[in-house]
Amino acid sequence: MAEPELGPYLDDRKSFMDTVLRPLQDKKETLYVLAVSRTARWIKANPTAARDFLGGPSRKVDRG
Repeated sequence: MAEPELGPYLDDRKSFMDTVLRPLQDKKETLYVLAVSRTARWIKANPTAARDFLGGPSRKVDRG
């Protein structure tokens, strides 16, 4: 099943990494966190570590 996608990777791994995987790894995505959660408390207590670990911004949301 995965053979068609595997071909470009096997042909030129460096090029595949640069054109396909690296942009996905570098993409900054927003993490949506429930305002009343352990994650929200951790982000508030460790803003620098959260930024480094998450790699992007976080936004608090409610359940409604």
